[in-house]
Amino acid sequence: MLGRKRIRRGGMKAMKVKLNDIKIEERKRQLDRNKAAALAESIQLIGLLNPITITEDNTLVSGRHRLEAYAMLGIEEIETRAVTLNQITQQLAEIDENIIRNELTDIDMGEHLIERDNVLEKLGIRARRGDNRFTLNRSAMVSGLTTNKDIGKKMGLSERLLRIKKQIARDITPRNKERLRNSPFATNTTGLLEISRLDPPTQDMVVDTLLNGRYKNILRVIFRVKREQKRRQVIENLTTTNNGFGEGVDLIHGDFTFVGDRIADDSVDLIFTDPPYLQENSLDLYEKVGKLGKRVLKEGGCCLVYAYQSSLPDIISVMSEHLTYWWVISIQFRGKHGKNQRKGIFVEWKPLLFFVKGNKRRESDPVTDCINGRYPEKTFHEWEQDTAESDYYIHHLTPIDGVVLDCMMGMGTTGVSCVKLGRRFIGIEIEKERVEIARARISESLKSV
Repeated sequence: MLGRKRIRRGGMKAMKVKLNDIKIEERKRQLDRNKAAALAESIQLIGLLNPITITEDNTLVSGRHRLEAYAMLGIEEIETRAVTLNQITQQLAEIDENIIRNELTDIDMGEHLIERDNVLEKLGIRARRGDNRFTLNRSAMVSGLTTNKDIGKKMGLSERLLRIKKQIARDITPRNKERLRNSPFATNTTGLLEISRLDPPTQDMVVDTLLNGRYKNILRVIFRVKREQKRRQVIENLTTTNNGFGEGVDLIHGDFTFVGDRIADDSVDLIFTDPPYLQENSLDLYEKVGKLGKRVLKEGGCCLVYAYQSSLPDIISVMSEHLTYWWVISIQFRGKHGKNQRKGIFVEWKPLLFFVKGNKRRESDPVTDCINGRYPEKTFHEWEQDTAESDYYIHHLTPIDGVVLDCMMGMGTTGVSCVKLGRRFIGIEIEKERVEIARARISESLKSV
């Protein structure tokens, strides 16, 4: 009992042991010197409320921060409580203390829970595959907390949340766990869970982006990284994909106000396009779409153009000089929506203006004027649209093998819908890179068809 002095604390026997006599083995929880300093201030004011725990040979079991606080204060002896533990049960006691204190990050908590499961298996307390409840070594039980349910009750956490924390620790790569461990994201359970579901290369890219300090929302970063991966994959396919479409698809690089002359009169069943409606010259573009439609659309053919709410009267006015205004369709957003700051409006739908050449529709199928659109991935451009709307209206407003024109096709969304639905497609785009991306996307769609 060298170096120990017996004392009494409220009926519980404790001993004072010199700090230099206490052995500290490798700990599962890293020392936080800021926390130790805060404890030192508290100890100066009110003393040590709970003794540290050591083994009979003075090896520290729990109380590393209290021990460090005493060292900071220059106190040579500390109150201790001695327990008899073998190496494995000592490990369990340390894990239990760290977990129950509930001051760990999600990564640290998950690692502690996984290690705890391993220790309990070694003690025969937690059943392993092939064991049953009659073969467990109950006499080896050290802690009354043996299951996730027990741990959860003590901490006020559900079993599901504890499983999530273990998944985070298990499935995030060791390198990325170390990079995230002391970052502001270490307690973002939802975000870390999503990172754990990614493959290692994608995890690396997400963590790289998070740690550069620009973004704080993990889910948004994951979305951006996946979008960029998809974009690169499509661009890479440009060099390997056979882009011969045959007669069904015609992609034209250029300004539709000039190259649109290549399209024969009265040859198109439907114009489906998305002008850049927030540009200064957007109204002029709508007027030119109406003029082109008057020439190339078959009698009774339709023209559908995306628009912006505040510009509807002007757009309808200029396009009605060439085509007959028919209806306004509401595309309801799912999930995300925008906001017009200047007018104080949450924008939860987008208009799709419906025009007809002449006074009667060529295709008589009734169509809905309200459709639930999916929020587009916007893999290639901020104006990229989802195919939900184009699939529906192309299907109902054109015949099989009909001709669809998108005179500002962007990344080829309309073309993708056309090849899926068995329609011929003419796409015009002023940006060369977008034409090539559209070519690759449509080629991939043709393969799946």
